[in-house]
Parts: sequence; C-alpha cells; structure tokens
Amino acid sequence: MALCAAGAAGAEDKATQCLSQWKVKRDAIVAQLQIVRRTVNWHFPTADSVYSGSYWNEADYFEPDWQAAFFGTNYPKLLQIKQKYDPHGVFTCHHCVGSELMSDSGNCEK
Repeated sequence: MALCAAGAAGAEDKATQCLSQWKVKRDAIVAQLQIVRRTVNWHFPTADSVYSGSYWNEADYFEPDWQAAFFGTNYPKLLQIKQKYDPHGVFTCHHCVGSELMSDSGNCEK
C-alpha cells in the first residue's frame, strides 16, 4: 500500500513497481472468478447443461474461454459464417467472432 501511495504522490519508480503487482493480483482474481463461475454454472445449469452465454457489457474482458462464454454452442457456426462473408477479417473487435484468428493488434490476419 505504501508503495502505491508513494507512486501516486509522484515517485515514478514506485508507481511502476505498484502497477507490476496488479498483474499478479488480477490473474489471481480472474482465477477465483473462474472458480465462482464454474460453481454457479454447476448449481444452476441451463437446459442443455452448457454455459448460457453473456452480454458483452457484462463480460470479463480477460475471459479465457470467451467463445463458449459469449456465444455458447453457436460459435463454430458463427465462425463459419464470418469466414464466408468476411474472409479477410475486415470487421473485428476484441472477442468478436473470428478475432482469435487475427494478430494481437487485431489489424491483420496471423
């Protein structure tokens, strides 16, 4: 806490150290949230016993299994349609259908 407070007060090296700690904390929080999500989904399954999906504005930006979480069992068919009508990936965004086929910058095909 003192490290982050010193960074907030203008000590750039302390701010850098503080920020580097957040990645570790974020990864731990994401891991805990995954456990909670699996537990909730196990206790409240959908009719077909798969995760029912999510709205993007409710979604975890760092969702590791975003294809299933956002699109459910529809993802393979959606990807097929995307590849047919947008073969060069002109229309894309973070976690859009087919975005895993793009470069990390999201601007061109891998």
